[in-house]
Order: sequence, then C-alpha cells, then structure tokens
Amino acid sequence: ADINKFPAGMSAMAEKIHAAGYRAGLWLAPFAAERSSRLYQEHQDWFLKVDQENWFCGSNWSGYYALDLDHKEVQEYIRKVMDRVLNVWGFDLVKLDFLFAAAPFGNAKETRAGKMIRAMKFIREACGNKLILGCGTPVMPAFGYTDYCRIGTDVSLDWDDKMYMRLLHRERISTKNAVGNIVARREL
Repeated sequence: ADINKFPAGMSAMAEKIHAAGYRAGLWLAPFAAERSSRLYQEHQDWFLKVDQENWFCGSNWSGYYALDLDHKEVQEYIRKVMDRVLNVWGFDLVKLDFLFAAAPFGNAKETRAGKMIRAMKFIREACGNKLILGCGTPVMPAFGYTDYCRIGTDVSLDWDDKMYMRLLHRERISTKNAVGNIVARREL
C-alpha cells in the first residue's frame, strides 16, 4: 500500500480535464479495500475486526473489507491518499463511495451514527476545502461534511438486478431501489 506506487500520469489527466474547461474528479473508497488489493494483502492489521476476523462489507468485485478508522496508520494513509489526489495530482473533487464501511455498527462507547459522523468529519479534514460527493453513506451523518451526497443506489437498464445480487446485497444496482430512495428522501 505504498502511496508512491500509485499510477503515473494522474496529474496529466487532471490537467487535460482542466484544459477542456471541466473540474477533475476521482472515484475512491477510502474506508474499504478489495480482497485482491495490495492494501488488503499487505496490511491485515489495518482492518476492522469482528470476532478476530476482518469485517466483510460486500461482494462487489473480489469482495471488500472495512478499514479500521481508529487505527492511526489507516488515518495517516487516508490523509496521504487525499493529499496526493487533491493537492499533488490536482483533482478538484473526490467521489467517495462505500462510506458506510467506516461504521458498520456501533459499540458500547459509540453509536453507529456517532462513529459515522466522526468518520465524515475526518474525511472532510483530510480533503480540506476540496469538493466531496458522498456515496454509500447514511445521509444524515454526511450533512455538513460533504458538498454533495447521492441519496440512492446505482441505476441500470435492469429494474432490480439479478436474482443472486438481490440475495447478496441490499445496496446494489437497482433502478427500483433508486426510485424508492428518491421518493423517501426527496426532502433531502
């Protein structure tokens, strides 16, 4: 998970986007890592544990696990990633997805909402004054910490995804769920 091994050419990409008259944005999942990622393979101690096992958040791609926001090295890594993306590479906006992974549950000392608010405050501090589009987050804890917040699931030409996906995921590509989210959260 050496931040210096990130892809080359990202600054040039942001510059090309700016030259075309647009803001440059990058999609990231700061509180989760895929099972097949170098981060997951090299830093097993960075992940949220439940019964001594890494907390499995979902089965997208190779499956992904929650990083432990209370681990100091995780916090430093996220800060470095955001600094690299926003200040070194020059991106203007980050779309931060799967944010719910920061707080899948509460504990005796802190509610899930309290932990999520703390996670969102942390991510706002890490991003400074750059734009944040929050996705996959409980909406209320994101208020005041994101500039934009998606209120529903991904959509597709399929009304409610494949049967096995309906069995595996509550949050999935689903036009049906997106419409329901829009109706239920329209005031937001």
